[in-house]
Amino acid sequence: MLKIQWTTEQPQSAAAQILALPVRADSDPKELEAQFGPAVAAAIGDAGFKGKPSDVFNFTRERGTVLERVVLFGVGDGLNDAASQRQLGHDIVREAGKVGATGVVVDLHTSLSGWGADADTGAGNMFAQGFELGGYAYDRFLSEDNRKPSSVKSVTVWAASAAPSEGTHAGQIIAASTARARDLANGPAE
Repeated sequence: MLKIQWTTEQPQSAAAQILALPVRADSDPKELEAQFGPAVAAAIGDAGFKGKPSDVFNFTRERGTVLERVVLFGVGDGLNDAASQRQLGHDIVREAGKVGATGVVVDLHTSLSGWGADADTGAGNMFAQGFELGGYAYDRFLSEDNRKPSSVKSVTVWAASAAPSEGTHAGQIIAASTARARDLANGPAE
């Protein structure tokens, strides 16, 4: 299981970690420019990133003495429902695994994501399910050389409220049960 924690304090940048930032389709481009600078904002526009679901934009910036990989994830209308929260969690861990990151910081404290301070434990449950299932892979019949377990070991969610952390453990249990059911469905019938 992943180590998942919620915090209201800005986490430190570290090597082998990504910063994941959800961005709504109706977000003001000037907010991105204020946060990352005009060059990055121009690159985001040139790449055609619109904040639609499944839009992803990666870049690297220097933060102190660390090079930090930043990944913007489009979330359409925002993170207002359980399905979008679970899908975002899944997509973040899947993308972090592709680049070999061991840690993820999910930035939900900005207005870009549409995430409010009134989050509840259900949101913690959905995000935890998504984070855990994002690293799922059925590899029972692969040799040790061909197995590629997810590199992600920890997820820190930086939000205006840490209240959703209460639902995290339940979400991890549900995700483990879902993974087990997937293993049974993917395995041989006998």
